[in-house]
Amino acid sequence: MRHPVAWIQRGSDFWFGLAAALTNAITTVAVARLIGGHSISERRILVASFSFALFVAGVGSLLAFALGDAIRAR
Repeated sequence: MRHPVAWIQRGSDFWFGLAAALTNAITTVAVARLIGGHSISERRILVASFSFALFVAGVGSLLAFALGDAIRAR
């Protein structure tokens, strides 16, 4: 968790979104609030939500693709 926490502390929305994609949007926002000591902007919350949603959708698509090939191979 050292790397995602470092990404949360950086100023860029990209790194914040990457941390949210790898951990969880809720966890990332909570950690950012605990570390920073102040509220998080709506933009950061949206970045975290969107990046985590894209990550989950991508993993689900890859899993469905792999399972589809395995099922058709039987």
